[in-house]
Amino acid sequence: MADQIRVLLVDDHPVVREGLRALLRNEGDLDVVGEADSCSSALPEVLRAHPDVVILDIKLADGDGIEVCRQIKEADACIRVILLSAFWDDALLLRAVQAGADGYLLKQAERLDLQQSIRTAAQGESILDPALVGAMVARFRGGAAQQEQPLTEREVRLLQLVAEGLTNREIGERLYLSPYTVKEYLSALMTKLGAKKRAEAVNLAARRGLF
Repeated sequence: MADQIRVLLVDDHPVVREGLRALLRNEGDLDVVGEADSCSSALPEVLRAHPDVVILDIKLADGDGIEVCRQIKEADACIRVILLSAFWDDALLLRAVQAGADGYLLKQAERLDLQQSIRTAAQGESILDPALVGAMVARFRGGAAQQEQPLTEREVRLLQLVAEGLTNREIGERLYLSPYTVKEYLSALMTKLGAKKRAEAVNLAARRGLF
């Protein structure tokens, strides 16, 4: 189709790439044209596949996804790059913008958020995860607590399973996720709540009456 958006996936975990492919598989206007699993293989694959949009993990096993974003933009400024991160960080976000990223999304973004973000990026617009916007607004307002951010149903379910004493592997079996993905989700969730430990995150959620 002439109006298809060509998408390339860059992540060093096969399970994550498969999950992304599954999200995009039935979208008639989104076509996954390539994959890479490292910083070293990303740019050659981009040059081979000529995607419209690159979905790029911010942390790769052999280096920095933000630097890969910079390389892609230097090679072809018309290619849109959406960075995926397990957590939000002001410094990372600033570096991403400076590298020319067109979007910055948290990995737990809902399915339609990712699909629509790809379409939005392909149209030349910038994307910022709503959770990041809320956190940044809170910062500018002088320290509204991060735990005031609303949690998604999946985040609440994760905390419920943590409260039951399940390991990351056991949680993954319940939710059909890899232990690594569970770890990434929980890391992002604890950052969102302002908690340093899993037990603290559970206590904060319980105080809010989430379970």
